[in-house]
Amino acid sequence: MQKTKSFLKIFSILLAIFINLFAFNILFPIGMTQHQIQTDSPYDIHLNWQHDSSTTMTVVWETTTATTGSTIQYGSDMNYNQTAEGTIDNQGTNGLIHIVEITGLSPGTTYHYTCGDTQGGWSPDSTFMTAPAIATNFTFISMGDSRDNPTELQKIVGKVILTDPDFVGFSGDLCGNDDANDYDVWFTIWQPLGTHVPIVPSIGNHEEGGVNYIHRFTLPNNERWYSLNYSNMHIIVLSTNQDTYSPGTEQYTWLVHDLQTAANDSAHPWKIAIFHNPPYNVGGHGSNPNVQNYLVPLFLEYKVDIVFNGHNHYYERTYPLIGAGANPTVTDTNLHYYKNPTGIIYATTGSCGAPLYDVGSAYYLAVAVKNYNYAKINIYTNNSLHMQTYLDDGTTQIDDFWIEKNETTNQPPQQPSITGPNIGKIKTATAYNFTTTDPENNTVFYFIDWGDETNSSWIGPYSSSELITRSHTWSKKGDYILKAKAKDVYGNESDWGQLSVTMPFSYNIPYESFWMKLFERFPSAFPILRRMIGY
Repeated sequence: MQKTKSFLKIFSILLAIFINLFAFNILFPIGMTQHQIQTDSPYDIHLNWQHDSSTTMTVVWETTTATTGSTIQYGSDMNYNQTAEGTIDNQGTNGLIHIVEITGLSPGTTYHYTCGDTQGGWSPDSTFMTAPAIATNFTFISMGDSRDNPTELQKIVGKVILTDPDFVGFSGDLCGNDDANDYDVWFTIWQPLGTHVPIVPSIGNHEEGGVNYIHRFTLPNNERWYSLNYSNMHIIVLSTNQDTYSPGTEQYTWLVHDLQTAANDSAHPWKIAIFHNPPYNVGGHGSNPNVQNYLVPLFLEYKVDIVFNGHNHYYERTYPLIGAGANPTVTDTNLHYYKNPTGIIYATTGSCGAPLYDVGSAYYLAVAVKNYNYAKINIYTNNSLHMQTYLDDGTTQIDDFWIEKNETTNQPPQQPSITGPNIGKIKTATAYNFTTTDPENNTVFYFIDWGDETNSSWIGPYSSSELITRSHTWSKKGDYILKAKAKDVYGNESDWGQLSVTMPFSYNIPYESFWMKLFERFPSAFPILRRMIGY
């Protein structure tokens, strides 16, 4: 009897252990190791680029305390045969931000990774793919202005995941203000997409001081304005609300240098810009005149293809436009197809959660829709781009257009022709005609040097072969070389055209009408006097 009781006691203990082990396996499925069930596992995981998109990737995540280390295990499979270490940032968060940049990666390669450490816990397996070293077909998403509507953001994120993009451009106003709790909610919604798709964000007005934005993203340059390349595309990101960008400012100077460098980079023929404030919109906040006057001329000169904006909570897309200022010129009124377009298309995709605005109408708008949306853009190696914009249901298409560019080299305009009098009076306006022809029939601008240390600066735009007239007044006697050159909308300049002009003194001669009648009656007489009085 005693042996039977001992056996039953031992059996009961073993059974209790078995039940607990069984329960443990039910709660924590096979394949999940014990260090993954710790209470300080990584969360709000997302991907950024700080440097070369084909050989690096930056992983950012958050923990509640410093228990979890800033470690990435990664490799070609879930064996994670390589390790990278990073840093901790405690600003702009309720916990701690961990930043790890992985370098020395192979282009166009998929990597598995997990982040954290054995003490605090590891994140579930995820993957990322580096950018290709040579041009390949790829897809990216344009969206923005989620602000205080996590339900709408979550809906659109779910649809974007299904498109399997290579990266997402976000045009600012993630949250309603610079609040750590709001950013926690935002990144929790973003994580299902952000763990495997890098985000390329720009800063908006609702980022306010930008503490959360700057510390939760890790971006190139100063993080407020920057550029990077992906496949055959050059991407420019600007700060148009938080920072100045007029000529002479730090951002403007940086942009000019970046565009000049990109202009000489034949490996990245596609150029896009992403920033918050749109130059050409009608509804909502409308257009931004500073962007029109300061940035648009640079985009035109250096052949930017598409500009993506937010700030106005709807979808508006322009035809290809040239000319800066409030009244640009439409160069093509086709709705769905542009072959070697002259000018820039501006797309406002600022509505994935923020309160919707009423759209407007203007001669330069191709499409305007008041609804939540996102845009999907495909770039192909045959020099074509296809953009499709969808409502938040992921199926209703509200815009669709193609751009095709050929490989021909754009030629500058011809040397301008200048016609007008070779002799004139000082202190009297004299009119001259200017004309040039552009080989591609692009619109042109003129720069006129009057030869007396004054000039017109760049004026235009004008149509190819259009005759324009400008007048000038010389104040001193002398011989002058009047010069003019032309440039097309892409910045290609002609050689100088020129005309020799002589301006003699203009005497106040009594009985001038008498002399005029005399000169008219005897047209060959008094040549020296004619020259002196400018008749």
